Amino acid sequence: MRPDMTLWKFCLKQRHYSGSARYVCSRILNFICKKKYRNIWTGKKQRNEIKERFSHQEHILYRWSVSSSYVDYIGGNLWINSDDLIAFLKKERFHVDNTYNPDRWTRKDWFFNIVQILDETPENKDENISSVLNSITKRNISTDEKGRNYVLSETGVRVFEDFRDNLIIDRDDPVIMEQGNRWRYKKGLVQGLSYLGSENSEDAITWNVFRTLMKSPTSEWFSSIFPFIYLTDEEYKNIQFAFWKEFPPPSSRTVREGNTHVDLTVETPEKLIFIEVKYKSEISISTTYDSERDQIIRNIDVGSSTAKERDKEFYFVLLITKENVISINKFNYYKNKPERIEEKIGSYRDDIGDYREVADHMYILYWEEICKTLRELKDYLGEKFEE
Repeated sequence: MRPDMTLWKFCLKQRHYSGSARYVCSRILNFICKKKYRNIWTGKKQRNEIKERFSHQEHILYRWSVSSSYVDYIGGNLWINSDDLIAFLKKERFHVDNTYNPDRWTRKDWFFNIVQILDETPENKDENISSVLNSITKRNISTDEKGRNYVLSETGVRVFEDFRDNLIIDRDDPVIMEQGNRWRYKKGLVQGLSYLGSENSEDAITWNVFRTLMKSPTSEWFSSIFPFIYLTDEEYKNIQFAFWKEFPPPSSRTVREGNTHVDLTVETPEKLIFIEVKYKSEISISTTYDSERDQIIRNIDVGSSTAKERDKEFYFVLLITKENVISINKFNYYKNKPERIEEKIGSYRDDIGDYREVADHMYILYWEEICKTLRELKDYLGEKFEE
């Protein structure tokens, strides 16, 4: 029996498992290690390299969590026979949502004594793993007062080694795991770490705040956070939230454009609400294929088009800090003169009759206001429930 692909590539191909490639690879890697699976190989050169790096950084073999970039590296240097591994996983009743955690001795023994050596390792073109690992082994890892490991970027921003350390709620939810594993730094001292692990992460603050609020009935907090959007009782009963949902551009737009990732989407039977979140950064003033298309007009264009297709009212909310002056000015540029919106999208959007209505449904919301609202709520509850 000979190997036909890397473990990493095998995990990329397993579409029937839920979760990202890293999530699947982490689960399978820990499982086959714990079960001491033998039909697996690595090259002599690769094993010696891992052995050398292991002597300086034990996490290479001891940290294979669903958020660890070491999973990518090890998975990319192990070769398997896909048919045999599929049969083994089925026979041993592997389940991707179960956690398998072999002890340190088992991990070390399995990799160095059970994993077989190939005389000649096929060229691995799946991932540029080596450059990632070089960054990992060279960077300095510090620990904060809560025991969380982090790396300081070149600009002095803390990025947690495990992005889940930056979360306060539902840290292992599939939605946040997918987002955390999808977007990673490609260079510098934080190469390979997740954007979600940054202390300046807009995604992390969006998740922490709104995921926490969603634990309570929407009718108890929505109007306090979004006082400018009125919802009926029926809408409250049928409201849906989605983090980082993708929407295609209008079909009538001829300029090439990918899907728009919306930070938070709120949808009711009558309304579609796009919430674009900024924290330390400003809105993008251009897109990949159109230097004249900024992030605000793109959200308005995509959102209003989608809402028209669904026969719903569209609302756009820009959630920022009061220090985001560039974003505020750009927002008001469109809000105060709706004809500027028409100048940008009117040539192909014949489904919009009144651009003043589009502008009337645009709102700025400040993080400072949300903080004040939540503080008042905390004080209120503190009076009701003394600790």
